[in-house]
Amino acid sequence: PVVTYPLDLGYFPGRALARLQPRCVLLMELEIWPNFLQSARKRQIPVAVINGRISARTFRGYRLARGLLPQLDLISRYCVQDQVYKQRLLDLGVDPGRIFVTGNMKYDSVVMGHHADAAQQLRPWLRAGDERVLVAGSTHDDEEKTVLSAVKELARVGRCAVRLVLVPRHPERAGAVCDVVAQCGFNAVLWSEAAGALQSLGAGDVVVVDTIGQLQRFYAACDVAFVGGSLIPHGGQNMLEPAAQGRAVIFGPHTDNFRRDVELLLEAEAVVQVSDP
Repeated sequence: PVVTYPLDLGYFPGRALARLQPRCVLLMELEIWPNFLQSARKRQIPVAVINGRISARTFRGYRLARGLLPQLDLISRYCVQDQVYKQRLLDLGVDPGRIFVTGNMKYDSVVMGHHADAAQQLRPWLRAGDERVLVAGSTHDDEEKTVLSAVKELARVGRCAVRLVLVPRHPERAGAVCDVVAQCGFNAVLWSEAAGALQSLGAGDVVVVDTIGQLQRFYAACDVAFVGGSLIPHGGQNMLEPAAQGRAVIFGPHTDNFRRDVELLLEAEAVVQVSDP
């Protein structure tokens, strides 16, 4: 059996390990939790990293603090996404016999043309007139204001009418996002309140998605997708999801977390990468 378990900084790992008594622990990507790893070692529970990656910024920090990172030696196996991540671990002194290149698991979750039913439901609601639908997905603080300003400028020059959907990376920010929408002169419509009836939207309405699990459905219903976490130095979010829906995809310059994905998409001329807000 497989048990998934969330980890966070306020968590006491020894208690969960004692209760679950796992045969092994798999950590997604490269989430290093010193207390957790120490607790697993004490209980002789092997720990492996799957879908491993280490960004350039994280690598630089780890390299400077290598003497303070004995927890790297507490991981039995590193299954990483590509050769670049393997080399970074080697440069940090990880035993080559513990590193394996196994590819990117996120490709396994990408289903071409999925969510067609959601698109048929959402698109007529979003496009009551002749609007183009722009979904800004996984946005972070300040990015919503940038997208709203761009939509406002499009309206000013009369290029086209745009229906904007904002899907913040953290739904608990929805209230703050609604405030930004109002400050920019638009009216915020919360998805949690609109989902039941899908009443007609006004010309200045911006949909703010405040629940989880909806992003790919809205990507399927859009004309253009902006992928957040990329106009700020965060490292980007998953741009494969809207690309798999066959949508026009835009993101910013900060995409370290998805370096290889960006290379593949740019080579195929499948996306547009902008250099700044």
